Amino acid sequence: MTIGMGLALAVAVQAASGEAPELDLPALWQLVEQHNPELAALRAEVEAGEGRILQARLYPNPSIGLETEDGPLDHVGLSRSKNTVAWVQPLEWGGKRAARAALASAETIVLELAYRERRQELFVEAAEAYAEGLYLAAGRRLYASLEAELAEPLEIARQRVAMRAAPRWEAERTELVLRELRLSAASLPEEQRAVEARLARLLGAPAFTLKGLPQELRDSWPELDEEALSSRVLARHPALARAGDLAAWKRLASAQVERRPDLEARLALGRNTAENENVIEAGLAIPLPLWNRNQGAIAEAKALAAMAEAARAAQRDRVQEETATALARYRYARSRLAFARSEFLSLALAVEALTREGYRTGKQSYLEWMDARRAVIEARKTEWSLLSEAHAAAARLWALADAPIDSFALKGD
Repeated sequence: MTIGMGLALAVAVQAASGEAPELDLPALWQLVEQHNPELAALRAEVEAGEGRILQARLYPNPSIGLETEDGPLDHVGLSRSKNTVAWVQPLEWGGKRAARAALASAETIVLELAYRERRQELFVEAAEAYAEGLYLAAGRRLYASLEAELAEPLEIARQRVAMRAAPRWEAERTELVLRELRLSAASLPEEQRAVEARLARLLGAPAFTLKGLPQELRDSWPELDEEALSSRVLARHPALARAGDLAAWKRLASAQVERRPDLEARLALGRNTAENENVIEAGLAIPLPLWNRNQGAIAEAKALAAMAEAARAAQRDRVQEETATALARYRYARSRLAFARSEFLSLALAVEALTREGYRTGKQSYLEWMDARRAVIEARKTEWSLLSEAHAAAARLWALADAPIDSFALKGD
């Protein structure tokens, strides 16, 4: 059984037994980090980087050579030649090993930051899917509540039609409103399945069921200290860490020291059988850097260092734009929600209450009451939609800042 299948089975068992705990956003993020296959691959790449660090610190291997020389061409055998066993050791100098290890370490840090950056992107995606799941769950409860509230006027209309006290269209008008509600709610199961499919993909599972969501959408959202939130995003965003610059400069340093040619020390012991003498030989060889002084690699490393600095500046602009967009969405949803409640929903509720009472006292028609009832339905659907927008924007900001947005609330809000 794969990890993803085990996760899906565990979630299904919990849901069936009624033991599923409330699934909050940090818990979902933890599941994504543990089970997402893309993150697992990136973690393995970081581990491979640790192996490259180890390899970069190793000394070059020596070699052993068996040599025979000075033997006459017309003589078969080694009895009239000089025979030696040589130990040859390459000697690196000028800090090459240290430079390679520093480069491998910097590149591993870059891999770790790439992991963190991709993890944040997946957290943002999971946060938006989670907010949509909350929105759909709240929508099911809202439509059930609105349908229940139509039971009274529908029953009244049916009784009036049965007693021939009202035309048949009164009941049909209410039935039409009820069917409009059911039509709007009909897409919710499909939308939930789409959200669950997105989460299953994020978790590397064949299936995932949203269970244990909070029962209500959060009712209010604070005004945020935008400067503090933006500063935190810029300070903690993995794409803006200087590791990319560091790796580029370490690559340049490594290329510069690699232009120094390696030495080769040689020690040979043997016997000259022709002269009946024991021999020892020692030597030190060094290549002459006449043509290849690693100029191309140095030029490439300089260009890559400049590119890394430019890419970091461009990434900073992208992060600032993404943060500003998320903040604007949050402010817009928050202000529209406040306006909808104060100017739309409150008025719709007041008018509906007056027309309902007017209908009962004979001062208002049933049609006027139903028009007011429909206005309340539209106002509550608008409130639900705006609450979901605020949830989605807040979840995205939470993922970007790696902190709940309440920690950036202005004092007194």
